[in-house]
Amino acid sequence: MCEVGLDITDRYAARGRLSLLSRASGGIGTTLDVRRTGEDLAGLVVPEFADAITVDVLEPVLSGQEPPSVGLGTAPELRRVAHRAHDEAAGGVADAVHDARLRCLSGAASLVDPATGALVVPLTARGVVLGVAVLVRTAPRDPFDTDDMAVAGELVSRTAVCLDNARRYTREHATALTLQRDLLPHGLPRPTGVEIAHRTCPRRDRPASVGTGTT
Repeated sequence: MCEVGLDITDRYAARGRLSLLSRASGGIGTTLDVRRTGEDLAGLVVPEFADAITVDVLEPVLSGQEPPSVGLGTAPELRRVAHRAHDEAAGGVADAVHDARLRCLSGAASLVDPATGALVVPLTARGVVLGVAVLVRTAPRDPFDTDDMAVAGELVSRTAVCLDNARRYTREHATALTLQRDLLPHGLPRPTGVEIAHRTCPRRDRPASVGTGTT
């Protein structure tokens, strides 16, 4: 009689990574909302892939603008759109890697913070850095390896494209509302012997419209 033992840990981990990427296709970017998109990523990776994650975008992104490039020594305004932690310790680490965030933004490249082991990945879409995601693992989970970094890069890259789509939608929607407001009547003629009043009503099927009719 003989016994043969096979270590399938790597195979199991690889299968898990493929499953995660597959679910990301339909789970990230379900809406054209910047904050919701960040939450989509956070909900996907915690606790299955990481113990904590933060997603921060540069402030102009929230208003639909294209953010400027971030150089060394600058202090960009970041706005948090998602934060999820499996435990308090991991959440504290994700909040503490401020310098690593700045290095990632200025270099537009992923890095591992040497002090905490946190993986910091830029949110880059169409050559523009929109923000940064920080993923954290704590013991007894193994640190991020090369394969994990590749998966994280793919997940964050998909998220960045969805964030950019949401940013563009926000900008175009704001432009459309401005144009609608400009088209509204600012006054009415006052013919002799006639009293005129008007009221602008949005269409019921388009509640976000400014004005599509007058009475």
